[in-house]
Amino acid sequence: SASAGFGKNLRKNMYYKIQDFSFKNIDKFSTASIVTRLTTDVTNIQNSYQMIIRIAVRGPVMIVFSMIMAFGVNKRLSLVILALIPILGIGLYLIISNVHPIFKKVFGIYDNLNRVVQENLKAIRVVKAYVKEDFEKEKFNKISYDIFKEFSKAEKILALNGPLIQFCMYACVLLLSWFGAKSIVSKSMTTGELTSLIFYAAQILMSLMMFSMVFVMITISRSS
Repeated sequence: SASAGFGKNLRKNMYYKIQDFSFKNIDKFSTASIVTRLTTDVTNIQNSYQMIIRIAVRGPVMIVFSMIMAFGVNKRLSLVILALIPILGIGLYLIISNVHPIFKKVFGIYDNLNRVVQENLKAIRVVKAYVKEDFEKEKFNKISYDIFKEFSKAEKILALNGPLIQFCMYACVLLLSWFGAKSIVSKSMTTGELTSLIFYAAQILMSLMMFSMVFVMITISRSS
C-alpha cells in the first residue's frame, strides 16, 4: 500500500542521512535514540499517513454532502447539527493538547529503554561476570514501568474521545426529535423528513467520529 511504501522510503532516507552524520551529531542523538526514530517513530508516522489517505479524505466529503442534504430537508433544524460541531471540536482540541506532551515524554523514555537493552547485549559477559543480573533486571523493569505508567495516563485521556462523540451524537438526535416533533405537530414538517434528517445527522457525526480517530493518530505521530 501507499503507507508501506512511504514508511520504506522514510526509513531508507533516514538511514542514509544518518551515514552522513558527523561524530558530534552521533554523540548528540545517541544510538538508542536513532533506533527509536527508525522503528517506533516511523511506524507511528506510517500508520498516521495510512489513516489520513483512507479516512481524512473520505470523512470531510461525507460531512459536506450530508450537510447539504440536511439543509435541503430543513434549514432550521440543521442548525442543531452545526451548533454541536464546535463543542466536539473544542473537546477534541483539549484532549489532543493534554495528550501530546505525554506522548513526547514517552518516546524519550523509549530511548532509555533501547539504551539499557543495548548495554545488556553488548556487555552481557561483564554482567554475568560481576553477577549483576538482578540489578540489570530491576533497571529494565523500572524503565518498562515508566513507559507503562505514562502510556496508561495518555490512553485514559484519549478514552474521553468516545464518550464525547457519543454525547454529541445522542444530544443531536434528542434535540432533532424534540424540535422535529413540534414541527410535525404544526404541519411544517413530515415524519419522513425528520427520519431523513436524523439519518444525515448520524452520517455527519459518524464521519466526525472517524475523523477524531485520525486526530488521535496524528497526535501520536506528531510526537514521533
